[in-house]
Amino acid sequence: MLVPSYDEEVSVIRKTLLSAALQEYPKMRVVLLIDDNPIQKNPEAREKLEATKKLIQEITNLLQEPRAHFEHVLRVF
Repeated sequence: MLVPSYDEEVSVIRKTLLSAALQEYPKMRVVLLIDDNPIQKNPEAREKLEATKKLIQEITNLLQEPRAHFEHVLRVF
């Protein structure tokens, strides 16, 4: 699933990525396409871009434990 983003609020992207990641499709991959200018001169825009980039690891960490649990349960089943 491709999630495009151009100058979106970090909270909106977070909710969208979580919603996408929690869909029940086998072997689905969620990809965030950040289309913001990579060279931001405005400090606020630069901070927002960095926060957006950090979302990937944040959501991966958040879902890591439940994923491991359900993979284990599936193997046992």
